[in-house]
Amino acid sequence: MSTTFEVLPGTKVIPSYEEIIKLADLNINNFLTNIGINKIINLKVNIQKVLTHERKNFSITDKLICDEEFYSWFYIENVPGGTDCYYYINTSFHKEIWEDELRTNPNAQKNKNKIDEFLSAGYHWSFRRSAGQPGIIALSYGMLAASLADLTNGLIFTDDGAWDYSLFPAFANEFISWYFQPELTKDVDCKDFAIQCIKSLSDELK
Repeated sequence: MSTTFEVLPGTKVIPSYEEIIKLADLNINNFLTNIGINKIINLKVNIQKVLTHERKNFSITDKLICDEEFYSWFYIENVPGGTDCYYYINTSFHKEIWEDELRTNPNAQKNKNKIDEFLSAGYHWSFRRSAGQPGIIALSYGMLAASLADLTNGLIFTDDGAWDYSLFPAFANEFISWYFQPELTKDVDCKDFAIQCIKSLSDELK
């Protein structure tokens, strides 16, 4: 089982790996400081083949684009696991999904213009976290998604249980204000998950 955060760009400006890691590190470390953990996180990234996980040579200044044979793997040294990021070209299927969201989702309806911009951009990203990952990875993949959304003036979306569906789609500043904040969700599963992860962070980051 896995959960995902999609990033829907609001512009056609694509940031580099270096830019997203720099901002994600800042957002992760700010969160940790605010809960009393004085540990500095520095994300790393590889580009790997989907089928074999073989690494591909790249530069940290490259744009965050992978063709369908590859994915980006973000991780923290000495911490098990990580999050894989995929770059997708929008299809008629994605358009149908957003047409349905615009019919039924109040948050989508109030952001219709931004969603129209996303659909015209023609692509999006997805950050995936598999089950059983450490709490710091659960925090990090959300902050990576938020950082990419911030850099692309875009939106973050999930409907698979990654976080409280009623809050999505959301802008980066909104997401950062309530993600991993147990008291700011009415979703019991999300609340319990965040509490467990936060409790585990001190031991994970010794």
